[in-house]
Amino acid sequence: MKTVADTDMLTTPDYRQFIEDLKTRVVSARISAARAVNRNLILLYGGAGVRSWIIRLLTHTTPTHSLHNKCSHK
Repeated sequence: MKTVADTDMLTTPDYRQFIEDLKTRVVSARISAARAVNRNLILLYGGAGVRSWIIRLLTHTTPTHSLHNKCSHK
């Protein structure tokens, strides 16, 4: 059972400030994590695109969906 001293502690300015600081840190950590995930996904997918471009360049092939191929078949 909670005592009067326990409920008094929950209403102190220091405790309220502690909770607000904790909430701010959680939000900041979530944003930081989302940025890290997005960065890694960009590197992953960007790297895959660069690799396929280099392979096409080295094998002298062009993608079948290029604008040049569509225009030359008219």
